Amino acid sequence: MIKRTSKAIVRAMNGVYPRSEEDCIKIEYVIESALSRFVTIFCVFLLCALIGNLEESIICCIAFIVLRSFAGGFHMKTAVGCICISAAVLISGGFMVHYLHISQHVYFVLFAMDLLLNYLYAPQHSDNVPITNKYKDISKWESILVVCIAGMLMLVVPDPLGKSAVMGVSLETMTILPFFTKHK
Repeated sequence: MIKRTSKAIVRAMNGVYPRSEEDCIKIEYVIESALSRFVTIFCVFLLCALIGNLEESIICCIAFIVLRSFAGGFHMKTAVGCICISAAVLISGGFMVHYLHISQHVYFVLFAMDLLLNYLYAPQHSDNVPITNKYKDISKWESILVVCIAGMLMLVVPDPLGKSAVMGVSLETMTILPFFTKHK
């Protein structure tokens, strides 16, 4: 269904402005990827709404994605693996914050560990997202800033939403640990 929809969109675009076959294939791939990600996130958030932890999962997702854009992290080899891990992170992060009544002290420990680990290991580059030496220090401090913002949200925003930011940052921080990547 997603593949057919992507082809239909490319055909419609091609009718307005003709493109080469190679360009059409690239555009179709990008549209297919975007649609599959959208469908996955929609289904995951629908499941989170049914479980009852939608708000926490959305905050967790935002914190995860923002930190990931600066800190990097490991990548799965297949799109299916990426979708499964992403869904597990979104569901589990919101679930843990909503249903497991974890002490504020534990979140402070997570926050402190996130600061230390991001200082030591961020940014973690991969074959898909290489980091040049010029931007390595900048990305490290951007990562630390994102962790600090999550910590501030934990202090300022009422439970459980503030804790969701720290949980999202903690889940992303796990992906930058050296044993998850072949670049050590």
